[in-house]
Amino acid sequence: RIGNSSVTSIGGYAGWTNVSDGRFKQNIQQDVKGLDFILQLKPVTYSLNLPVLNQFLYAKEESAPFTNSAKSSIRYSGVVAQEVDEAARAVGYDFSGIDKPKNSNDYYGLRYGDFVVPLVKAVQEQQKMIETLQQQNTDLKKELEKVSAHRQRYRAQRKRSRIPTVALVGYTNAGKSTLLNALTG
Repeated sequence: RIGNSSVTSIGGYAGWTNVSDGRFKQNIQQDVKGLDFILQLKPVTYSLNLPVLNQFLYAKEESAPFTNSAKSSIRYSGVVAQEVDEAARAVGYDFSGIDKPKNSNDYYGLRYGDFVVPLVKAVQEQQKMIETLQQQNTDLKKELEKVSAHRQRYRAQRKRSRIPTVALVGYTNAGKSTLLNALTG
């Protein structure tokens, strides 16, 4: 691993590139979990407990490296690796972004770059939902226009007719039908 508990940033002048050439991939499947996985994640902010981390990392050594007090005051954003592991297992996803402990002297880590793929899948799934809703909305607007046009035609016919129109309004079981029958014979 690069760095220790006192390092606050590791950088360079270029982004990290992973091998992604299709010529070297096999067993390719489109089984990435999207929204099912992403919606279970719980983004948090946190600060590192450096004394506990150093004790864990350097328990067998006589002295731990210098602890950068500035690093203790940094408020990080992220997710908890154990919770990501639970979320992946809950949806049946073998997520490559979790670095699980190899033994009792190791710890969890996350490869945040690996979150891009399920996020892309989640956006694609949401886009399908949006397009479905947009089509339903368009269909409902067309249906509403038909109903409005139908009502306008009937309203126009009633206005052209010289027969007076009367409306009986009242609560259910208030006697409207009885009154109408009595008036019309």
